[in-house]
Amino acid sequence: MLSGVRCTVSDCNYWREGHYCDAKEILITHDWVGKEYPNSMDAAQLQQIVSETGGTPAHQCYDTCCKTFEPRKRS
Repeated sequence: MLSGVRCTVSDCNYWREGHYCDAKEILITHDWVGKEYPNSMDAAQLQQIVSETGGTPAHQCYDTCCKTFEPRKRS
């Protein structure tokens, strides 16, 4: 678990009690990158994303997204 990473998206696969993120890695980027790249593009593909997009500055927090979101599997 990434210590200190908090999340309120309780239907995410990585959400844990206490509103913690249990992902080993997360990728936070600009919203336009989140929309341009498929869901399968995440932290493991960071170098590819950076080489194709460069930096992705944001002016406000709501310009950003967590690419690591994965819907919780229902049992």
